[in-house]
Amino acid sequence: MRIRKRSTGFLLGLGLFSFVSILRAQDLEFKPYSADVIITTTQINGTITTTEKLYIAKDKSRTETLKSGKPASILIVRYDKGVKWNFFPSTRIYRECPVGQSNTSNSPKGRFVGTETIDGQLADRYDERLGVDCYDSYYYIHGTAIPLKYVLKVMPAGKVTWQQVTEFKNIKFGEPYSELFEMPAGYKLVIDELAKKPVLYLYPAHQQQVSVRLEYQGSVIVSYPKYNESLKGWDVTAYPDGRIINSSDQEEYSYIFWEGVSDKPVQYDFSKGFVVEGEKTAVFLRDTLRKIGLTPKEYNEFIVYWYPKLKDNKYNLIHFAQEEYEKVAHLEISPKPDSILRVFMVYKPFDKKVDVAPQEIKPFVRSGFTVVEWGGREYN
Repeated sequence: MRIRKRSTGFLLGLGLFSFVSILRAQDLEFKPYSADVIITTTQINGTITTTEKLYIAKDKSRTETLKSGKPASILIVRYDKGVKWNFFPSTRIYRECPVGQSNTSNSPKGRFVGTETIDGQLADRYDERLGVDCYDSYYYIHGTAIPLKYVLKVMPAGKVTWQQVTEFKNIKFGEPYSELFEMPAGYKLVIDELAKKPVLYLYPAHQQQVSVRLEYQGSVIVSYPKYNESLKGWDVTAYPDGRIINSSDQEEYSYIFWEGVSDKPVQYDFSKGFVVEGEKTAVFLRDTLRKIGLTPKEYNEFIVYWYPKLKDNKYNLIHFAQEEYEKVAHLEISPKPDSILRVFMVYKPFDKKVDVAPQEIKPFVRSGFTVVEWGGREYN
C-alpha cells in the first residue's frame, strides 16, 4: 500500500502533546504498527513525562493516555467513518466529534535535513518552523512513514525555554486487532462542551497562600496538580514568578492545569470573531494574544498547544469567549486578585472563507496580585 497523507492530531493530557497519528506525506510505503510513546516536556521549572500506547492502521488510529499503567483516556479516530471518539474510563462517558479526511498533500511538511541515527536506527529528519520562535524536528525510520522521534522547541532569542520530546519505542509492525478501533461497551455519550487545557497562572506580589475554587458546571476529567474534590479546587503557595507549591503533595508546578466536560451545551456568539487561514494562525495568535495582554511565555505556551490543531484547517473562525465561559467555569480565588484575565478561544474549522464582524479586543492591564488563564475548544 502507498500512502500520501500526513495526519497529525494532538490531544493534551497533563499539559503535554499527544499524537493521534503521524502518517508522512511522501509516497512512502506505510505499514500498520503499534508503539509505546514517551512524551517529555522540559521547562524552566522542571520536567514532566507522560506515556501513551499508540495503534495505527489504515485510516484509523487509537491513542491511550496512560496513568499508573492504565488508560486515563482513549482517543479513537476513524477517518473511514468521519468520526472520532474520546473515552474517559473513570467516568464511563465519551464524546463524539466529526473528523474530516486526512490531509492528502503530496509533499511533506518541513525541510529535509538529512539522516541521523536514533536508537540504533537510521532516521530521516525534517525540520519545520512554526513561527513565533517555535521549531519542529521530525525523525522517521529511513525510507518509511514510521515515526521515531518528534522534537518541539520554543526558542525566543535563540534560547530554549520550553521543549517537548516525543519518542516512539517498542515499535511492532502488523495490523492491530480490529476491535481496538471499535466503540467499547458501557460508555454514555455526552453531548456537551469539552474545555481543553485551561491553564491558570498565579502571580502574587509576594509569596502567599492562595485558594482556588473552580465552580465548574460539569466534570473535571483530568488535572495537574490533582483537582481536590473535597476542596473543589486547589490550595497552593504561590510565588511572584508564577511557580506554585501544591499543598496536598508539596510538589512544585508551573501552573494549574485542568480539563473538563460540561453537563450542558453553551451557545457562543460566532457573529463576531476572526477568520484566519490555517497556516497563518500562529502569527494571528501571537499578535492578538500579545494585544490582549499575555506575556511571551504565556502566549507561546498557548500557541504550541493550539497551533497544531488549527494549522491544517483551510480557515478557522476564532471567537474569544468571555461571559459564556465564565457561566460554566466560575472561579473563586482567595485572596481576591487585583486583576484577572481569562482567555478562552472557541473555533470552527471551515473549508471556505466566511464573513463575520471583527471582535473587539480590550487590552488587559496587570496590577498587584494577577491571575491569568487560557484555554479553548473546537466547536462542532
